[in-house]
This record gives sequence, structure tokens and C-alpha cells, in this order.
Amino acid sequence: MGTLSMSTLSFSVINWPLCVCNIIANFFFAFCIICRPSNIDGPKQPVKILLESLVCCNTVYLLFLIGFKFVDHDDGMLLYVTLGILYYTVSTSMSTSVWLAFFYFTQIVPVKMAFFIWAKKNITSIIYAALVFDRLFFLFVLTLLLLLSYDIPVLGLACYLQRNIRSMSAAGCLFSPRLDSQIRVTITGILQGVLFLLCHVYILISYYTNMFTNVFIDLFISYTVISIYVTGTTINLGVGQTLFRQRPVYVCSKMRKLMTM
Repeated sequence: MGTLSMSTLSFSVINWPLCVCNIIANFFFAFCIICRPSNIDGPKQPVKILLESLVCCNTVYLLFLIGFKFVDHDDGMLLYVTLGILYYTVSTSMSTSVWLAFFYFTQIVPVKMAFFIWAKKNITSIIYAALVFDRLFFLFVLTLLLLLSYDIPVLGLACYLQRNIRSMSAAGCLFSPRLDSQIRVTITGILQGVLFLLCHVYILISYYTNMFTNVFIDLFISYTVISIYVTGTTINLGVGQTLFRQRPVYVCSKMRKLMTM
């Protein structure tokens, strides 16, 4: 049986810097969500719980990925628990990114179909129920369905904004804070969709390769790919969410004031 493997040194060189940087960034995101100044508007529900879920899942995944390096791989029970937590956290993180994209789709794009009108009115309840369902019944079939469903809201956003930009350009009003925010959300959503698609395609390929061929893909390679996905998600959160962009500016201004006193 052939093996596609990555050395322990290569795994450490690539993943340790990614893990440390991502953990620091996600701790900062958590700080922004929890400790919010009164002059900065915080995210409303359900965006707040979606961001909390993404930050929490990413952080737990990264901490357990570091722990995976030190787990005794001969201890079957401990190894399976660690691998289970890694799979669970990255799966729920990926599904949460889908629901975040769907939320922005319902809020930005004018809807006419009865289903989407109903979904827009009940979006908070839908997302709460979906998050509970994901965490209780996250099955392999659901993963396949999410792979197919992610691009639908993102492409809908892109098509709507293209028409909106054209109409505003014809009216001589191309730039507005609302449009800038919508464009930023759409661009980060498209990038997240690309990351989501590539990561899921790799997971499926590695699964079927390991199960039905004579080639085994080493876990170090798989978790390196997922670490890159988590890094991209962290960057998208920092760029796409106003709260996470405003807080560093606020902290820097406070530090400048303290230094000039």
C-alpha cells in the first residue's frame, strides 16, 4: 500500500505558525465580541451567535490540533477522541460559514419567492434551529449537501450587486457606505466559498482514496489542508466584519492617547 505522507518536521513548520497566529486572532475576535465599547455597534442576532460559533469552533480546532502533535498515537481511545473533536469542530465551522452566507443573502438581495420571503422573516429562528441540528446530527450526507448549497447564496449576492452597481452607476451614485459594505461581504463570501469548496473536495478525495484504493493519505497532510482553510476563514472574518476592523483602530487610538499623556 502506498502512502502520501508528511514528516513531523514539515507538519510542525507549517502548522505551528498558522496555529499560533490564528489562535491570537480568534482570541482577539472573541475579545471584540465580548468586550465591546459603547461607541461601537455590536453585531445583532443571529450574526452574533454565528460569529461566536465560528470563533469558538476555530479556536477549539486549533488547540486540539496542537494537542494532536503530542497525543500518544498508540493510545487508541485518546487518539479517536482527539480526531473526533477535530472533525466535529471543523465540520461545524464550515456549516456555520454557510449559514452566515445565507443570512447575508436574505438581508441584501430583494426576494420575491414565497419561501425566501418566509425565510427572511424567520431567519433568526431558522439559523438557531440549523445550528442545533448541525451540532447534534452532523452526518456525512449533510456535509455533501452543504458542499452543493454554499455557492447558491453567494452567487445570488454577486448577481444582485452586479445589477445594483450598474443601476447606481447610471444614476451617478456609484459609491455609498451601504454598497461598500455589501460588496465587501460578497467578496469575502466568494473567497470563503472557494476555500469551502477546495477543502471539501480534498476531504472527499482523501476519504475515498483511503477507503477504496491502495493509497493512504497521511493525517498530517489532511490537517495541514484544514489549517489553511481555518486561516482563510480567520482572515475573512477580520476583513469582512466591521466589528473586527473597527476594534484595532479603537485600541490604537487609545494607546496613542495614553502615550501622549
